[in-house]
Amino acid sequence: MLKTLSISSVLLICCYLHSAAQSKGDYQWIFGSNALFLEGSEGSLVTFTDSGLDTAYVQLAASIGSNNASICDENGRLLFYTNGCAVFDSTFQVMENGDGINVGGVIGQCHIGNYPGLQNSIILPAPNSNSKYYYLHKIWTLTDDFKVIISGLMMSSISFELVELGEVIQKNIEIDPDRSTLSGLAEAILHQNGNDWWVIDFTKGPVEEYYLAYLVEKDTITLQQEIEIQNFESLDDWCSSTSQSCFSPDGTKLAKMCPLTGFDLWDFDRSNGMISNYRHLSIEAEYHTCGVGISPNSRFAYLSCADSLWQVDLWEEDLSAGLELIDTLDTTAELGTATNFGYQQLGPDCKIYMNTIRQYDWLHVINNPDEKGKACDFRQHSIKLPHLNQPGSFPNFPHFRIDEDQVCDPTITSVFGVPIETVQGMEVFPNPTSGLVTVELPETLSGILSVKDLSSQVVLTLDWEYGDEMQVDLSGFNAGMYLLEVYSDDGRRWVERVVLVD
Repeated sequence: MLKTLSISSVLLICCYLHSAAQSKGDYQWIFGSNALFLEGSEGSLVTFTDSGLDTAYVQLAASIGSNNASICDENGRLLFYTNGCAVFDSTFQVMENGDGINVGGVIGQCHIGNYPGLQNSIILPAPNSNSKYYYLHKIWTLTDDFKVIISGLMMSSISFELVELGEVIQKNIEIDPDRSTLSGLAEAILHQNGNDWWVIDFTKGPVEEYYLAYLVEKDTITLQQEIEIQNFESLDDWCSSTSQSCFSPDGTKLAKMCPLTGFDLWDFDRSNGMISNYRHLSIEAEYHTCGVGISPNSRFAYLSCADSLWQVDLWEEDLSAGLELIDTLDTTAELGTATNFGYQQLGPDCKIYMNTIRQYDWLHVINNPDEKGKACDFRQHSIKLPHLNQPGSFPNFPHFRIDEDQVCDPTITSVFGVPIETVQGMEVFPNPTSGLVTVELPETLSGILSVKDLSSQVVLTLDWEYGDEMQVDLSGFNAGMYLLEVYSDDGRRWVERVVLVD
């Protein structure tokens, strides 16, 4: 029986296809964890532009844990984001009426901004509107006997029609009030019509296990498909909270990776939300958490589990014939014992980025995911974040460019026009400082040194003459946190934070 949620409509300014108007909806990624000496939280902002990728330090109103979602406008400018507890605007402050998301959950840990659940949040442009967005999420509650109950999908809506920075006009509306679902595994993809959205989820009943497909239209969100699935063990409560699902960029496949049971793959029909042609691949490993990503050409799936990364060739009839171990965790690198292989997200630059399930300030990167085997060029500890990331935190995006000629832009490979490989080894001292700091690199080179403030604005740029050390005078700036970045002429990047005190 179909269930429908009526949603009050807003003034339609113009009609458009989201595949064109929202092609840069995933161009800014936000991470953040609690500050040690600042009110609020310290974070990192990863920005993709037509000319490159950059990272910047930002001060946030609250931390962001595994429950992480955001969206940009058609030009790639941040509109808003969420940590599962509140909705924040582009100034990193709570949006008007944006507090009180997921109220009623008693284990939400919203006081530290760490609401649980990877893939329990996703933000979508409302069909046929350029001013309204739907935020879909789930509430965690704890029973008296300490059992976790997770609601069915909830909806909050955000409008930019009357308020420049946006306002939450509806929140915590139950889409499917008679059903509880699992932690995580909620994903979205454009309907075949290029305008509406499919949101998929999974649920486990007393006897049967189901795949669910909801259709997001102009004024309604409707359950269209409820299909019993194979490999019901993958919907175990513990397994579902440590798994990841994703669509292929061409929209024809739905994948799920569970650390207990392995890799599941279905064909997906964007016209009706149906899944079919189920295939399974067992992975003989015992790990706590597993992620999955699919290459831009939709041929290769990547399975990341703690200390191992596999590639699966989806063109093989027998998936086991296309399974190849790409790499194992390098624990000899700096902080290597504190990291692992976690969840994945395809970037706008055609690279697949991978986080860790421990607090860490580096991202792993698959540079050429369309290539078979180790030619995919997987690099561990590749992107240095300005600040530590919460364990497992990664924004959950749909594929915004599914019907465009290119699902991603391979020309986004540089910062300031120079190909960049982020590396370790820069020292900044004294830190904190009252003004003068020494920046020391592990080798002699030439390039550019830049200093950024909390708003990510460059406040100082210096030529790094051929050498391995430079003194930088910050005494003319206000006390606070600054980011020092060095870009070498041969395309490498070093980054460190420094605290300026009075």
